[in-house]
Amino acid sequence: MMHLIFSAVLLLTHVSIIDVRTGRVQRDTTLEIQSDVDRVVDGSGKFVIPALWDMHTHLPDDDVGRNAYLPLFLANGVTGIRVMEGSPELYRWREEIRRGHLLGPRMIVASAIIDGPQSFLSDAVKVSTPAEARRAVLRAKREGADFVKVYDNLSRAAYGAIISEARRLRLPVEGHVPTALTVREVSRAGQKSIEHMMGIAAAGPEVFAVLKKNHTWECPTLIMRHNYAWLDDPRLAADPRLKYIRPSTRQRWLSMIGQLNADRKAIFAREQQLAGAMARSGVGILAGTDNGNPFCFPGFSLHDELALLVEGGLTPLQALQTATVNATRFLGIETSADLLILDGNPLEDIANTKRINAVVIGGRLLDRRALDKLLAESESAASH
Repeated sequence: MMHLIFSAVLLLTHVSIIDVRTGRVQRDTTLEIQSDVDRVVDGSGKFVIPALWDMHTHLPDDDVGRNAYLPLFLANGVTGIRVMEGSPELYRWREEIRRGHLLGPRMIVASAIIDGPQSFLSDAVKVSTPAEARRAVLRAKREGADFVKVYDNLSRAAYGAIISEARRLRLPVEGHVPTALTVREVSRAGQKSIEHMMGIAAAGPEVFAVLKKNHTWECPTLIMRHNYAWLDDPRLAADPRLKYIRPSTRQRWLSMIGQLNADRKAIFAREQQLAGAMARSGVGILAGTDNGNPFCFPGFSLHDELALLVEGGLTPLQALQTATVNATRFLGIETSADLLILDGNPLEDIANTKRINAVVIGGRLLDRRALDKLLAESESAASH
Protein backbone atom coordinates (compact mmCIF):
# COMPACT_ATOMS: atom_id res chain seq x y z
CA MET A 1 0.00 0.00 0.00
CA MET A 2 1.21 3.51 -0.71
CA HIS A 3 2.84 5.10 2.32
CA LEU A 4 1.34 8.57 2.41
CA ILE A 5 2.77 11.51 4.32
CA PHE A 6 0.40 12.35 7.14
CA SER A 7 0.40 15.25 9.60
CA ALA A 8 -1.22 13.22 12.38
CA VAL A 9 0.69 10.94 14.76
CA LEU A 10 -0.05 7.47 16.08
CA LEU A 11 1.66 6.81 19.41
CA LEU A 12 2.12 3.22 20.57
CA THR A 13 3.12 3.45 24.22
CA HIS A 14 4.78 0.87 26.50
CA VAL A 15 5.37 -1.59 23.67
CA SER A 16 8.20 -4.11 23.31
CA ILE A 17 9.88 -3.69 19.92
CA ILE A 18 11.59 -6.76 18.45
CA ASP A 19 14.54 -6.07 16.15
CA VAL A 20 14.14 -8.97 13.73
CA ARG A 21 17.69 -8.51 12.45
CA THR A 22 19.31 -9.21 15.82
CA GLY A 23 16.60 -10.57 18.10
CA ARG A 24 17.08 -7.70 20.52
CA VAL A 25 13.91 -6.67 22.39
CA GLN A 26 13.52 -3.02 23.39
CA ARG A 27 10.95 -2.98 26.17
CA ASP A 28 8.56 -0.31 27.45
CA THR A 29 9.08 1.91 24.44
CA THR A 30 6.96 4.58 22.77
CA LEU A 31 6.76 4.27 19.01
CA GLU A 32 5.74 7.34 16.99
CA ILE A 33 4.25 6.76 13.55
CA GLN A 34 2.97 9.25 10.99
CA SER A 35 -0.69 8.38 10.63
CA ASP A 36 -4.04 9.37 9.19
CA VAL A 37 -5.42 10.35 12.62
CA ASP A 38 -3.99 11.43 15.97
CA ARG A 39 -4.25 8.47 18.32
CA VAL A 40 -2.57 7.06 21.42
CA VAL A 41 -2.63 3.29 21.91
CA ASP A 42 -1.51 1.66 25.15
CA GLY A 43 0.74 -1.18 24.08
CA SER A 44 1.45 -2.63 27.49
CA GLY A 45 2.18 -6.32 27.10
CA LYS A 46 2.32 -6.03 23.30
CA PHE A 47 5.18 -6.92 20.96
CA VAL A 48 5.87 -5.08 17.68
CA ILE A 49 7.52 -6.66 14.66
CA PRO A 50 7.56 -5.69 10.98
CA ALA A 51 4.46 -6.83 9.13
CA LEU A 52 4.91 -10.04 7.16
CA TRP A 53 5.48 -10.98 3.52
CA ASP A 54 4.17 -14.12 1.83
CA MET A 55 6.72 -14.72 -0.90
CA HIS A 56 4.84 -17.34 -2.90
CA THR A 57 1.17 -16.58 -3.48
CA HIS A 58 -1.45 -16.98 -6.18
CA LEU A 59 -4.51 -14.81 -6.69
CA PRO A 60 -7.53 -15.33 -8.94
CA ASP A 61 -7.94 -12.09 -10.88
CA ASP A 62 -11.68 -11.87 -10.22
CA ASP A 63 -14.01 -10.49 -7.55
CA VAL A 64 -13.17 -13.25 -5.09
CA GLY A 65 -9.46 -12.55 -5.42
CA ARG A 66 -9.98 -8.82 -4.99
CA ASN A 67 -12.72 -8.72 -2.36
CA ALA A 68 -12.12 -11.90 -0.36
CA TYR A 69 -8.48 -12.94 -0.60
CA LEU A 70 -6.66 -9.59 -0.59
CA PRO A 71 -8.30 -8.59 2.74
CA LEU A 72 -7.42 -12.00 4.22
CA PHE A 73 -3.74 -11.22 3.89
CA LEU A 74 -4.12 -7.95 5.78
CA ALA A 75 -6.28 -9.56 8.48
CA ASN A 76 -3.38 -11.94 9.11
CA GLY A 77 -0.69 -9.28 9.25
CA VAL A 78 0.62 -9.99 5.74
CA THR A 79 1.07 -6.59 4.08
CA GLY A 80 3.27 -7.74 1.21
CA ILE A 81 2.94 -10.61 -1.27
CA ARG A 82 4.91 -11.98 -4.21
CA VAL A 83 2.34 -13.22 -6.73
CA MET A 84 3.77 -16.06 -8.78
CA GLU A 85 1.54 -15.79 -11.85
CA GLY A 86 0.64 -12.42 -13.30
CA SER A 87 -2.12 -11.00 -15.48
CA PRO A 88 -3.13 -7.50 -16.62
CA GLU A 89 -5.83 -7.38 -13.92
CA LEU A 90 -3.35 -8.19 -11.17
CA TYR A 91 -1.02 -5.50 -12.47
CA ARG A 92 -3.93 -3.04 -12.18
CA TRP A 93 -4.61 -4.07 -8.59
CA ARG A 94 -0.92 -3.61 -7.80
CA GLU A 95 -1.09 -0.02 -9.00
CA GLU A 96 -4.40 0.71 -7.25
CA ILE A 97 -2.90 -0.46 -3.97
CA ARG A 98 0.27 1.55 -4.54
CA ARG A 99 -1.79 4.69 -5.13
CA GLY A 100 -3.95 4.11 -2.07
CA HIS A 101 -7.14 3.45 -4.07
CA LEU A 102 -7.46 -0.19 -2.95
CA LEU A 103 -6.81 -1.60 0.50
CA GLY A 104 -4.57 -4.59 0.14
CA PRO A 105 -1.03 -5.88 0.57
CA ARG A 106 1.82 -4.53 -1.51
CA MET A 107 2.03 -6.74 -4.58
CA ILE A 108 5.12 -7.87 -6.48
CA VAL A 109 3.70 -9.66 -9.51
CA ALA A 110 5.21 -12.20 -11.90
CA SER A 111 4.84 -12.51 -15.62
CA ALA A 112 2.47 -15.10 -16.95
CA ILE A 113 4.15 -18.45 -16.38
CA ILE A 114 6.54 -19.28 -19.22
CA ASP A 115 6.72 -23.00 -19.94
CA GLY A 116 7.40 -25.47 -22.70
CA PRO A 117 4.92 -26.51 -25.39
CA GLN A 118 3.80 -29.60 -23.45
CA SER A 119 2.76 -27.57 -20.40
CA PHE A 120 -0.40 -28.70 -18.60
CA LEU A 121 -1.06 -25.11 -17.52
CA SER A 122 -3.81 -23.57 -19.61
CA ASP A 123 -2.74 -19.97 -18.93
CA ALA A 124 0.99 -20.49 -19.48
CA VAL A 125 2.87 -18.83 -22.32
CA LYS A 126 4.22 -21.89 -24.15
CA VAL A 127 7.52 -21.49 -25.95
CA SER A 128 9.41 -23.96 -28.11
CA THR A 129 12.31 -21.98 -29.52
CA PRO A 130 14.78 -19.40 -28.19
CA ALA A 131 13.10 -16.75 -30.36
CA GLU A 132 9.71 -17.51 -28.83
CA ALA A 133 11.26 -17.44 -25.38
CA ARG A 134 12.78 -14.01 -25.96
CA ARG A 135 9.46 -12.67 -27.24
CA ALA A 136 7.71 -13.99 -24.11
CA VAL A 137 10.14 -12.11 -21.88
CA LEU A 138 9.70 -8.92 -23.90
CA ARG A 139 5.93 -9.28 -23.61
CA ALA A 140 6.27 -9.68 -19.84
CA LYS A 141 8.28 -6.48 -19.64
CA ARG A 142 5.77 -4.55 -21.75
CA GLU A 143 2.80 -5.79 -19.69
CA GLY A 144 4.39 -4.67 -16.44
CA ALA A 145 5.70 -7.82 -14.80
CA ASP A 146 8.09 -7.36 -11.89
CA PHE A 147 9.90 -10.61 -12.72
CA VAL A 148 9.79 -13.59 -15.08
CA LYS A 149 8.33 -16.88 -13.80
CA VAL A 150 9.87 -20.02 -15.32
CA TYR A 151 8.39 -23.49 -15.15
CA ASP A 152 9.05 -27.22 -15.45
CA ASN A 153 8.94 -28.01 -19.16
CA LEU A 154 11.25 -25.42 -20.66
CA SER A 155 13.96 -26.75 -22.91
CA ARG A 156 17.56 -25.94 -22.16
CA ALA A 157 17.74 -23.64 -25.19
CA ALA A 158 14.54 -21.79 -24.36
CA TYR A 159 15.61 -21.35 -20.74
CA GLY A 160 18.95 -19.92 -21.80
CA ALA A 161 17.18 -17.42 -24.06
CA ILE A 162 14.88 -16.38 -21.21
CA ILE A 163 17.85 -15.77 -18.92
CA SER A 164 19.67 -13.77 -21.59
CA GLU A 165 16.69 -11.61 -22.58
CA ALA A 166 15.63 -11.04 -18.97
CA ARG A 167 19.13 -9.88 -18.09
CA ARG A 168 19.05 -7.46 -21.02
CA LEU A 169 15.69 -6.08 -19.85
CA ARG A 170 16.74 -6.10 -16.17
CA LEU A 171 14.00 -8.48 -15.12
CA PRO A 172 14.76 -11.09 -12.44
CA VAL A 173 14.04 -14.73 -13.29
CA GLU A 174 12.39 -16.75 -10.54
CA GLY A 175 10.44 -19.97 -10.20
CA HIS A 176 10.86 -23.67 -10.87
CA VAL A 177 13.88 -25.69 -11.91
CA PRO A 178 13.09 -27.00 -15.41
CA THR A 179 13.52 -30.75 -15.66
CA ALA A 180 16.06 -30.22 -18.46
CA LEU A 181 18.41 -28.46 -16.04
CA THR A 182 19.88 -28.95 -12.57
CA VAL A 183 19.78 -26.80 -9.47
CA ARG A 184 23.42 -25.94 -9.97
CA GLU A 185 22.82 -24.86 -13.55
CA VAL A 186 19.93 -22.51 -12.81
CA SER A 187 21.81 -21.04 -9.87
CA ARG A 188 24.89 -20.38 -12.00
CA ALA A 189 22.68 -18.95 -14.75
CA GLY A 190 21.50 -16.28 -12.32
CA GLN A 191 17.97 -17.47 -11.47
CA LYS A 192 17.10 -15.49 -8.38
CA SER A 193 14.86 -17.96 -6.55
CA ILE A 194 14.01 -21.64 -6.54
CA GLU A 195 10.56 -22.63 -5.33
CA HIS A 196 9.34 -25.73 -3.47
CA MET A 197 12.81 -27.23 -2.77
CA MET A 198 12.86 -28.42 -6.37
CA GLY A 199 15.92 -30.55 -7.06
CA ILE A 200 17.48 -29.82 -3.67
CA ALA A 201 17.15 -33.29 -2.16
CA ALA A 202 18.64 -34.92 -5.26
CA ALA A 203 21.50 -32.43 -5.35
CA GLY A 204 22.41 -32.96 -1.70
CA PRO A 205 23.75 -30.48 0.93
CA GLU A 206 26.89 -29.85 -1.10
CA VAL A 207 24.80 -27.70 -3.43
CA PHE A 208 24.19 -25.22 -0.61
CA ALA A 209 27.58 -23.61 -1.23
CA VAL A 210 26.65 -23.05 -4.88
CA LEU A 211 23.36 -21.39 -3.95
CA LYS A 212 25.04 -19.21 -1.35
CA LYS A 213 27.83 -18.15 -3.73
CA ASN A 214 25.36 -17.21 -6.47
CA HIS A 215 22.88 -15.52 -4.09
CA THR A 216 20.13 -17.94 -5.12
CA TRP A 217 17.24 -17.89 -2.67
CA GLU A 218 15.04 -20.82 -1.67
CA CYS A 219 11.29 -20.53 -1.04
CA PRO A 220 10.39 -23.96 0.41
CA THR A 221 6.57 -23.59 0.64
CA LEU A 222 6.60 -26.31 3.28
CA ILE A 223 2.92 -25.84 4.10
CA MET A 224 1.91 -26.78 0.57
CA ARG A 225 4.18 -29.82 0.60
CA HIS A 226 2.88 -30.79 4.05
CA ASN A 227 -0.77 -30.51 3.06
CA TYR A 228 -0.43 -32.79 0.04
CA ALA A 229 1.32 -35.34 2.28
CA TRP A 230 -1.40 -35.27 4.92
CA LEU A 231 -4.57 -35.29 2.83
CA ASP A 232 -5.49 -38.47 4.72
CA ASP A 233 -6.21 -36.41 7.84
CA PRO A 234 -10.02 -36.28 8.24
CA ARG A 235 -9.74 -33.24 10.52
CA LEU A 236 -9.12 -31.12 7.44
CA ALA A 237 -12.84 -31.09 6.73
CA ALA A 238 -13.47 -29.25 10.00
CA ASP A 239 -10.95 -26.47 9.38
CA PRO A 240 -12.85 -23.24 10.23
CA ARG A 241 -10.85 -21.31 7.66
CA LEU A 242 -12.69 -23.10 4.85
CA LYS A 243 -15.45 -20.49 5.14
CA TYR A 244 -13.09 -17.94 3.54
CA ILE A 245 -12.61 -20.03 0.38
CA ARG A 246 -14.93 -19.92 -2.63
CA PRO A 247 -17.38 -22.87 -2.65
CA SER A 248 -16.03 -24.54 -5.80
CA THR A 249 -12.47 -24.53 -4.47
CA ARG A 250 -13.64 -25.67 -1.04
CA GLN A 251 -15.47 -28.64 -2.55
CA ARG A 252 -12.45 -29.60 -4.64
CA TRP A 253 -10.26 -29.60 -1.56
CA LEU A 254 -12.76 -31.59 0.48
CA SER A 255 -13.00 -34.18 -2.30
CA MET A 256 -9.27 -34.81 -1.92
CA ILE A 257 -9.45 -35.75 1.78
CA GLY A 258 -8.61 -39.40 2.33
CA GLN A 259 -5.81 -39.62 -0.20
CA LEU A 260 -2.88 -41.48 1.34
CA ASN A 261 0.65 -41.12 0.01
CA ALA A 262 3.37 -42.40 2.31
CA ASP A 263 6.05 -41.35 -0.16
CA ARG A 264 4.92 -37.73 0.12
CA LYS A 265 5.27 -37.87 3.89
CA ALA A 266 8.85 -39.08 3.63
CA ILE A 267 9.67 -36.48 0.98
CA PHE A 268 8.20 -33.72 3.14
CA ALA A 269 10.20 -34.80 6.19
CA ARG A 270 13.39 -34.73 4.13
CA GLU A 271 12.61 -31.32 2.64
CA GLN A 272 11.77 -29.86 6.05
CA GLN A 273 15.11 -31.02 7.42
CA LEU A 274 16.90 -29.63 4.37
CA ALA A 275 15.26 -26.23 4.86
CA GLY A 276 16.76 -26.05 8.34
CA ALA A 277 20.15 -27.16 7.05
CA MET A 278 20.04 -24.56 4.28
CA ALA A 279 19.31 -21.80 6.77
CA ARG A 280 22.19 -22.91 8.98
CA SER A 281 24.53 -22.92 5.97
CA GLY A 282 23.64 -19.34 5.07
CA VAL A 283 21.37 -19.91 2.06
CA GLY A 284 18.67 -17.23 1.95
CA ILE A 285 15.24 -18.62 2.88
CA LEU A 286 11.91 -16.97 2.02
CA ALA A 287 8.56 -17.76 3.63
CA GLY A 288 5.87 -18.63 1.11
CA THR A 289 2.70 -20.70 1.09
CA ASP A 290 1.64 -21.43 -2.51
CA ASN A 291 -1.89 -20.63 -1.41
CA GLY A 292 -4.58 -21.98 -3.68
CA ASN A 293 -3.28 -25.50 -3.19
CA PRO A 294 -5.28 -27.75 -0.84
CA PHE A 295 -5.86 -26.16 2.56
CA CYS A 296 -3.37 -23.35 1.92
CA PHE A 297 -5.31 -20.27 2.97
CA PRO A 298 -4.49 -16.67 1.99
CA GLY A 299 -2.85 -14.96 4.96
CA PHE A 300 -3.51 -17.70 7.51
CA SER A 301 -1.10 -20.23 6.05
CA LEU A 302 1.88 -17.90 6.26
CA HIS A 303 1.78 -18.51 10.02
CA ASP A 304 1.59 -22.25 9.37
CA GLU A 305 4.69 -21.93 7.19
CA LEU A 306 6.63 -20.17 9.94
CA ALA A 307 5.75 -22.95 12.38
CA LEU A 308 6.92 -25.64 9.94
CA LEU A 309 10.19 -23.79 9.37
CA VAL A 310 10.83 -23.78 13.11
CA GLU A 311 10.00 -27.49 13.30
CA GLY A 312 12.57 -27.97 10.53
CA GLY A 313 15.34 -26.41 12.57
CA LEU A 314 15.14 -22.65 12.10
CA THR A 315 15.07 -20.60 15.26
CA PRO A 316 11.98 -18.45 15.79
CA LEU A 317 14.11 -15.41 14.91
CA GLN A 318 15.29 -17.02 11.66
CA ALA A 319 11.70 -17.91 10.80
CA LEU A 320 10.59 -14.31 11.37
CA GLN A 321 13.42 -13.14 9.14
CA THR A 322 12.17 -15.30 6.25
CA ALA A 323 8.95 -13.25 6.19
CA THR A 324 10.43 -9.82 6.96
CA VAL A 325 14.02 -8.73 6.35
CA ASN A 326 14.82 -11.61 4.01
CA ALA A 327 11.85 -10.68 1.85
CA THR A 328 12.77 -7.00 1.58
CA ARG A 329 16.41 -7.85 0.96
CA PHE A 330 15.44 -10.28 -1.80
CA LEU A 331 13.20 -7.69 -3.40
CA GLY A 332 15.76 -4.92 -3.05
CA ILE A 333 13.29 -2.59 -1.35
CA GLU A 334 13.42 -0.55 1.80
CA THR A 335 12.30 -2.21 4.99
CA SER A 336 8.55 -1.73 5.22
CA ALA A 337 7.10 0.72 7.72
CA ASP A 338 4.13 -1.62 8.14
CA LEU A 339 3.91 -3.19 11.59
CA LEU A 340 2.35 -6.14 13.34
CA ILE A 341 1.30 -5.70 16.98
CA LEU A 342 1.13 -9.02 18.81
CA ASP A 343 -0.22 -10.18 22.15
CA GLY A 344 2.76 -12.51 22.69
CA ASN A 345 6.48 -12.71 21.99
CA PRO A 346 7.12 -14.71 18.79
CA LEU A 347 10.76 -15.24 19.80
CA GLU A 348 9.49 -17.38 22.66
CA ASP A 349 6.85 -19.19 20.60
CA ILE A 350 6.51 -18.69 16.86
CA ALA A 351 2.77 -19.39 17.21
CA ASN A 352 2.48 -15.95 18.78
CA THR A 353 2.53 -14.45 15.26
CA LYS A 354 -1.11 -15.56 15.13
CA ARG A 355 -2.00 -13.50 18.22
CA ILE A 356 -2.60 -10.33 16.25
CA ASN A 357 -3.75 -7.30 18.19
CA ALA A 358 -3.44 -4.79 15.34
CA VAL A 359 -1.78 -4.09 12.01
CA VAL A 360 -0.30 -0.79 10.88
CA ILE A 361 -0.28 -0.45 7.10
CA GLY A 362 0.72 2.72 5.30
CA GLY A 363 0.39 4.66 8.56
CA ARG A 364 -3.17 3.42 9.12
CA LEU A 365 -3.99 1.44 12.27
CA LEU A 366 -6.22 -1.59 11.77
CA ASP A 367 -7.16 -2.60 15.30
CA ARG A 368 -8.71 -5.93 16.25
CA ARG A 369 -12.20 -4.65 15.48
CA ALA A 370 -11.14 -3.50 12.01
CA LEU A 371 -9.37 -6.81 11.34
CA ASP A 372 -12.43 -8.78 12.38
CA LYS A 373 -14.49 -6.64 10.02
CA LEU A 374 -12.11 -7.54 7.17
CA LEU A 375 -12.54 -11.21 8.01
CA ALA A 376 -16.32 -10.91 7.96
CA GLU A 377 -16.23 -9.08 4.63
CA SER A 378 -13.88 -11.70 3.20
CA GLU A 379 -16.19 -14.51 4.24
CA SER A 380 -19.13 -12.79 2.59
CA ALA A 381 -17.22 -12.03 -0.62
CA ALA A 382 -15.92 -15.61 -0.90
CA SER A 383 -19.43 -17.03 -0.75
CA HIS A 384 -20.67 -15.16 -3.83
